[in-house]
Amino acid sequence: MQSFFITIVLFLFCQFAFAQTTYLDKKSNTHLWGELELDELKKEPFVSWYDKSYNAHVSNFSEKDASQFEDISVKIFIGTWCGDTKYLLPRFIKSWESMGLDMSRVELIGVHNSLENYKQGPKGETLDYNIHKVPTL
Repeated sequence: MQSFFITIVLFLFCQFAFAQTTYLDKKSNTHLWGELELDELKKEPFVSWYDKSYNAHVSNFSEKDASQFEDISVKIFIGTWCGDTKYLLPRFIKSWESMGLDMSRVELIGVHNSLENYKQGPKGETLDYNIHKVPTL
């Protein structure tokens, strides 16, 4: 009986710890919410806008510019529903990569677009940052 209880507790913990970061908005569009990996934007339904903006951008940065950013880590609050995010985030990523900087120094957090959770993360990630517009770095 005790092992059954432990199994249930571990199962519930895993469900909470690895909760999906996707949700459907009122128009049934899929969006990302909370901490996310860049690879998630390179999959459907996000890849079309991500690739379009990424491929259209020609970065003026190169590896010689990397020294200016060697001590910098970036936290970016995005909305996969937001036109500015769709346009600017892929361009930022391409510039970051063109300098040869490590993507592990970029943290992406998706914010919600519903009235009750507007521009908030699921774990209160936005509470200390006064987020009004996205993307915000």
